[in-house]
Amino acid sequence: MDLMEGISAFDGAIGGLTKLATLYKNVRNDGKTAEFSNAIEAVRTDLNGAREKLTSLIGENLLMKQQIAALTAENMKLNQAAERHKAFDVIAENYELVTVGEHTTLYAPITSGDAGEPAHYLCVQCYEDRQKSIVQMKWRGYGEGVDILACPRCKSEYRIPNGLTLRL
Repeated sequence: MDLMEGISAFDGAIGGLTKLATLYKNVRNDGKTAEFSNAIEAVRTDLNGAREKLTSLIGENLLMKQQIAALTAENMKLNQAAERHKAFDVIAENYELVTVGEHTTLYAPITSGDAGEPAHYLCVQCYEDRQKSIVQMKWRGYGEGVDILACPRCKSEYRIPNGLTLRL
């Protein structure tokens, strides 16, 4: 059912009411009560049909409003994700993948701390997930020749040589 059907039903009911008013005048003048009763029943039927169509249209309208609200919320989420994506692109421009030990790579700043950040490395896994997560010292293996850096976000671990000087 569409809006035009609802309007058409109401037009029919209004036409019926007009007929009813004319018949009422005639009945008063020449006593045709049966014709008047039939006209009243026809108008009543038209009004009930129009009411049913209107109720249906109101339900459809409500459903469409709910769908619009859901789509609007989804659109907002997508726009926020796009903004985060763009913000990470700005961050990512300042890092490059470097080898820091045998079979170990991390992301290091390209520039030398222009943003006021201390020397650091970013977790490769988180970087690929478009998150900036600075790896932290987890274990220092003085006698073993390696230290272990760990990501606080994803818990990835990276083995690097003891005493590695962080890139500035």
